[in-house]
Amino acid sequence: MLNISEYPSDDVVKVKLEYEGENTVIFYDEDDKLYKVEGYEDVEINQSTAKNAFYTASYVRAEDIIKDDLKNLSEYGLDIPTAKVTAVYKDGKSNTFLFGNTVPGSGTYYMIMEGLDKIVNVWNNYGNNAKLNINKLRILEKHNFTIDEMSIIRIYKNDEIHLEITNNIDRKQVGIGLWYLTAPYVKGLHTDENSKTYLALAEEVLTLGPSKILSTDADFEEYELDKPWGTLELVPITGETISILFGKNTDGYAAMKYANSDIIYSISQRRLSFFDYNAIDIIERLLTLVNIKKVSSLELTGVAGDVIIEIIHEERTDDEGNAKLDGNGNPITDDFYVIEGKLLDEDLKKQGSWFYQALLKPKIVREVKDENYNAGRMIGSIIWILMDEPYQFSIEIYYYDEYFYAVKILDNDVLLLVNKKEIDILPEYYQDLKNNEMEDPFN
Repeated sequence: MLNISEYPSDDVVKVKLEYEGENTVIFYDEDDKLYKVEGYEDVEINQSTAKNAFYTASYVRAEDIIKDDLKNLSEYGLDIPTAKVTAVYKDGKSNTFLFGNTVPGSGTYYMIMEGLDKIVNVWNNYGNNAKLNINKLRILEKHNFTIDEMSIIRIYKNDEIHLEITNNIDRKQVGIGLWYLTAPYVKGLHTDENSKTYLALAEEVLTLGPSKILSTDADFEEYELDKPWGTLELVPITGETISILFGKNTDGYAAMKYANSDIIYSISQRRLSFFDYNAIDIIERLLTLVNIKKVSSLELTGVAGDVIIEIIHEERTDDEGNAKLDGNGNPITDDFYVIEGKLLDEDLKKQGSWFYQALLKPKIVREVKDENYNAGRMIGSIIWILMDEPYQFSIEIYYYDEYFYAVKILDNDVLLLVNKKEIDILPEYYQDLKNNEMEDPFN
């Protein structure tokens, strides 16, 4: 091993890198205690990478001496060097290093230093650092959020909204959890650990980051970012919305840019699998997930006759009359049901709860987006009257065919198919409830 240069990196004043016609000069700003690039002083660069470039120009050690003279430079790619590094030191001296071809199978580069009549080989980190430029030194733009910090995650495909999930921050939620699918239709998202597919989607978008910089001054049209095929919008609870555009796909990578930036990046298409999610992939398949604690009454038409069931929430209190609270600080309540004017007493209220669960039980089989489908005959509806905004949640049930009913949640255009038998049994459940014979529909 031969020590070619032994300057401490702190003695390096600046390093000039010449590669593929670009000249990049890195210097250390003593006032700001930062490495910077000449001409791009206001651009934040990766300090660790810049420091490595200084190291390349300070301590330089060769693995082997290939030749003791500089004859036949073309054999080593040193007649027209791949890269050139010039280091200026505090003592006023400078060194220039020229890099040629990589040494086959060794992970090293051929190199010469001006003033030293030897061809040597050095580890590839020296040669790789010599190829740095402003784009490789820039800090890649990345967002950094947790799911709890997000308000909305919105995904567009070809300018049309594909998916949107929303955090109901004020906790006046309709469903069981705080997160909702809000486009292409409204649907509560379950909090069950086995049903949190939407969290997998969130994890993908919240850890998203570019692979490398493609350009800082390119024509967006060249990368098809003037008309992006995909857009991701992240709306945090506090702070500004982040919009990320995705364009031209090439060799497994897509062009991407942040909407408020002119820097064009590339990103592996494997990181964009969240565009392949459909609503049916992330929702809980139970038809409805309306939190009973938010409901004051139910209005049923057609599916179980025309009935109204009132729900009374009675707060539990301690011996001193103070409300008992759950782990989230919310009052603990007991739920009582009024059926056709008759209050189900303590012994029967469980049956009321079972009937309520029977309304939630029907499972979504699939979505239907058939513009030619004429809903036509509505066979019933269920309306949940809520105590908080939006004060009402409803589903409408339509005849679809001999096996399925088509259900609309609120006024959404998307039809959700459920098995007829899971709806047709509701009148039977209601009769069981009136006769005090209701049983747990999930057992």
